[in-house]
Amino acid sequence: THLTWQGPVQAKVGEIFTLQPQIQSDQSISNLPLSLSFDTKALQLIGVNEGGFLKQGNRKTNFTSRVDPNGSIFISTTLLGDGANTSNSNGSVMTINFKAISTSETSTVQILSITPNNANGQIVSTQLPTPFSIKILP
Repeated sequence: THLTWQGPVQAKVGEIFTLQPQIQSDQSISNLPLSLSFDTKALQLIGVNEGGFLKQGNRKTNFTSRVDPNGSIFISTTLLGDGANTSNSNGSVMTINFKAISTSETSTVQILSITPNNANGQIVSTQLPTPFSIKILP
């Protein structure tokens, strides 16, 4: 199981852009907690929305997010009902909208931890991606 980033490599001050951590797993997952940090000097958080990874097959989920104004986001997505999403699947963990607020050579967003669980509550080993870097232009 591993994560990759989907998002622009640069943005202009004042521009709103979307960033999505993408997960690819060869194991079934039923719970997906994640925490990340972002550069508050260059990026303003506009919103966090649930991704489609656990919702595949029209499944019902419970999505919660908490934002720390110091530059952290904590999310948790849990499948409701029995089972887990099918193995060998991929998709977006969440969609994060940022506004570029200050020029920066390398503004970063970094996943600090992710501990997906299978239906039995066992942690699925997951490789963290390198921090996402975006250049903020004037």
